[in-house]
Amino acid sequence: MKSWLGYLVGAVALAPGVGAYAQSAPVSYLSTASTNATLVQAGRTFVKVILPINTTTTVYYLKLYDKATAPTCGTDTPKWRIPIPFGASNSGGGISLPNDGLQFQLGFGFCLVGGIADNDSSNAATGVTLNFGISQFTR
Repeated sequence: MKSWLGYLVGAVALAPGVGAYAQSAPVSYLSTASTNATLVQAGRTFVKVILPINTTTTVYYLKLYDKATAPTCGTDTPKWRIPIPFGASNSGGGISLPNDGLQFQLGFGFCLVGGIADNDSSNAATGVTLNFGISQFTR
């Protein structure tokens, strides 16, 4: 019996009409005690996978930006806001966001902060890993 993952992998591998940008490169970041303002990739970017894992005892907020430079946390307006749950006893909590892809026209950047409000610029802590599957596309 195939698991749901086996069906998913098969569907992605055999999907007709998928362009060259469908292949994604893995990138991973470890949080620091800051807002973690990061430009992952400048230029048109396709994000296929988002997998944040939080080993702290506090919820943090991953905010995604469509910018050609690193975002200014608390000033720039995010395109997506994702709360990252924490795990009991630091065992790790998180969320996997499989999606059909997010397109960022100018570039792909993120902030990892302590509050959900767009103007929040409070620091996150160490103990969060952010994993993305990204590619650049020319369409």
